[in-house]
Amino acid sequence: MSGGWIGAALGAGGMNDAMAQVVAGRVASEYQKNVGGWFPSMFMALQQLFNVGHSFVLRKLLLLLCPFLKRGNQGEPSQPWTDGGSCGASSNMDGSLKVNIEEPDLYIPLMSFVTYILAFGVQRIVLSDFSPEVLSSTASFAMILMLLEVGVAKTGFYLAGSSVPMLDMLANCGYKFVPVVLMVLIRIITRGSKIYYVFFAYLAACAAFSLRRFMLLFQPSQLRQQFNAAPSRLHGHIILGLAIAQVPLCWLLTPSYTPKVPSTTA
Repeated sequence: MSGGWIGAALGAGGMNDAMAQVVAGRVASEYQKNVGGWFPSMFMALQQLFNVGHSFVLRKLLLLLCPFLKRGNQGEPSQPWTDGGSCGASSNMDGSLKVNIEEPDLYIPLMSFVTYILAFGVQRIVLSDFSPEVLSSTASFAMILMLLEVGVAKTGFYLAGSSVPMLDMLANCGYKFVPVVLMVLIRIITRGSKIYYVFFAYLAACAAFSLRRFMLLFQPSQLRQQFNAAPSRLHGHIILGLAIAQVPLCWLLTPSYTPKVPSTTA
C-alpha cells in the first residue's frame, strides 16, 4: 500500500505537507504490518496444511481409526507411522509434503466433511426421506457445531495461557468426521440394528482418543517455554474436556434411522 495518495489527500484537505507525509507513511506502515502481512502468512499456513501426499493420507486415516497404538520410546510414533524421515519438527516448512502424521492437516477434515454430507444424503435416500434441503441443512448444522466447538476451545486455551493456532485446532477437531462417515455408512448397512451401537462406541472412542493424542503435542506458550514451564493444569483439563465432548458431538452428527412410513389414503 503506497502512502503517496494518502499524503496527497491529506494535503488537499489543508494539512501541512510535511505532516501529511508523516501521517501517510505511518498509515502505510501499519497497513503493511497488520493487513498486508496477514494475507501472505495466512495463505502460507493454509498451503502447509493442505500439502499432503497419498502416503500421508493413508497412514493418517489408519492412525485415526487405530489411535490406541503406543508411540516409540523417544515420543515419536512407532511403525507404521514413520515414513523414513524425521518426525520431530514440522516437515513441510520448505514446501515439501508432510511426513509426520502427528501434525495437523486440513485435507482429511475437508474431504471427510464433504463425504459426510453425501453419506447423510444417501441415508435419507435409503429411508425415502430425501430432499435437496437435506444437504444444505446438514452442512450448515455440522459447520455451526464445528465453529462453536473451535470457538469454545480457543477461548479456553486463551484463558489457560496456551498458544494453539486456530487452523491447527480446526484441523484436529475436524478429524472426527472420519469416524462419523463410517458411523453413517454402518447405520445404513445395519439398518437400525443394535449392533450399530458397538461400532459407534468404538468409533466415538477413536475420535476422542485421537483428538487428545494430537492436542497433547501442542507446546506451551512462548512465555512458558522461556521459563521452561509445563502447560497449566487448565490446559490439560481443556484437552480432556474436548476429548470427552467428541462422543456427544458424534452422536449429534449421526442421523437417526427412522424409516418414513408411507401415508395411507382412504
